[in-house]
Amino acid sequence: ARLHINDIWDYKEDSPVGKGRYASIFPARRKALDDTGEEHRCDQERVQNGGGGNNCALKIIDKAEFWRLVLKGRERCDTIVRELAVQSTLTAKFATQPTLLQIRGFFETSEKIVIELELLDGRDLFEYISSKGVLEEKEAGLIIRDVLVALNSMNRADIAHRDIKPANILMTKREEQGSSVKVADFGMSTLVGVDGLVRGRCGSPGYVAPEILKAEAGEGYRNQVDIFSAGVTLYLML
Repeated sequence: ARLHINDIWDYKEDSPVGKGRYASIFPARRKALDDTGEEHRCDQERVQNGGGGNNCALKIIDKAEFWRLVLKGRERCDTIVRELAVQSTLTAKFATQPTLLQIRGFFETSEKIVIELELLDGRDLFEYISSKGVLEEKEAGLIIRDVLVALNSMNRADIAHRDIKPANILMTKREEQGSSVKVADFGMSTLVGVDGLVRGRCGSPGYVAPEILKAEAGEGYRNQVDIFSAGVTLYLML
């Protein structure tokens, strides 16, 4: 393919707002897809549906770095496929759910994978807690309510997040979007198996549920493990 990332989006490659082991997050704007100077029909529909127009966030994955981690045994080879499958499923089922970060598109080059997401204000719950110290009970209650609404939707879709923590919960402007936070980062998420169980040891130290830590090789557990992590998050807020 002759298309490059810059052919589709305007963004500053040297100004990421977040950076992980193999991916970086950039604020961006999708370019018009025709020569008329008008927004493409899909972008016009996005504005009408409250999608924020052409403004978006790009999660750009470095394939070489990702596969280096896979070869070292520090990352699973199906991580990106699972993340896309989970987030696409949630967006398709719960497009109007204000507590789940929505996916807008996907693009791939020989060196990069790009996941186009809705753009928020760029601050996560961990940064918010760090700036305030301790949250009032009322505010913490509103935030954890939004997290639990998101987890309830995921449970109905037979999906486990498996990495609920403040850094993966993004702040929004309540008066504009009807919600205080959105659950994001589905890199460790997975679909529940036909037996109703999830398999695989993963999660963040301090937040991971005991059921995951105690699971033997090949042993499954239910997706309610996310509730434990939500409880730790609430404890941290208070």
